[in-house]
Amino acid sequence: EFNEEGQIINFDNLQIVNGGQTTAQIYNADKAGIDLSNISVQMKLNLIKSVELVDELVPKIAQFANSQNPVSKADLFSNDPYHRKIEQFSREIIPPVMEGNAFAEKWFYERSRGQYLNEQSELTSAQKREFQKSYPRSKLVVKTDLGLVLNSWNQLPHFVSKGAQANFKKFADTIDYEKNPNFYNEKYYKDIIGKIIIFREFRKEVMRQPWYQGLPAMVVTYSIAWLARNLEKQELVINLDNVWRTQICPEVLLNLLLTVSEKVNNHIHSHIGNPTTFAKGESC
Repeated sequence: EFNEEGQIINFDNLQIVNGGQTTAQIYNADKAGIDLSNISVQMKLNLIKSVELVDELVPKIAQFANSQNPVSKADLFSNDPYHRKIEQFSREIIPPVMEGNAFAEKWFYERSRGQYLNEQSELTSAQKREFQKSYPRSKLVVKTDLGLVLNSWNQLPHFVSKGAQANFKKFADTIDYEKNPNFYNEKYYKDIIGKIIIFREFRKEVMRQPWYQGLPAMVVTYSIAWLARNLEKQELVINLDNVWRTQICPEVLLNLLLTVSEKVNNHIHSHIGNPTTFAKGESC
C-alpha cells in the first residue's frame, strides 16, 4: 500500500530473501541511537499479487537470489504449508504432564533456523526462564531432525545415513501437503512426537551398550527401519497414543529395539571397507 508520494506505508507477509545481516545492523544501530536519516540501502522488491503462487515462488526466489551463498534445501522448504502446520501445532497443543513433573513441557518445532533463540531475544531474564520452562531445550525439534526420524520410520535408513541435508531433500519429496492437507492433523502431530520420543530415547540407550562401536545415527535408523518393516509385514502398529500420553518410550519397546540394534551394529561393522559408506547404500 502506497501513499500519495509513492512511499510504501503498509505491507503484508514481508520476507527478506537476502540481506538479513544488513537488516540486523540497521536495527541494532537504531536501537543504539545512531542517526540513520542519511542512510539508504538499495533493494529489489518482488510483489507477488497471487496468494496461490506465494508458496511456489518464494523458495525459487530464495534459491536463485542466493547463488553466491547457497541456501540449503531445508531452508528453502521451511515456508512450505506442512512446516507451518507442524509449527502451529507445536505452539498450540499442550502435551500431557509427565509422571513426576508438576507441569506440562511443550515441544518446540523450529521451522526456520534460530527461531528458538529469536523468540527469547527480547525477553527479560524472568520471561526467558518461563519460556524455557514451557519449552525446554530437550523438547526442541529442528526440521532436519524431523526428517531423520520420519525417514527412519519410513524405511529409508540409507538416505538418513547420507546426512541431514541429503536426507532432508528426500524427506521433502515425500511430503505433499496440498494433495491431502487433512491427513496432517492433530493426530499426525501427536504420532510424529511419539516417534521422536522413541528415536531419541533409543539413541541414548544405544550409546550405553557394551557392544557399541560408534555410528549411533546409522545403528538407530537401521534398527527403527527394520522394526517398521516387520510391523508392516505382520500388519501391526505401535501404540503411539500411549507414547504421547506418557511422553516416554515403553520399556518393552526399548528392549526390543536394543536387541535389534546389536545385530544391526554387527551387520554395519562387519562390512569390509568403510562402514559409513556401506550404510549410505541401499545394499546395506
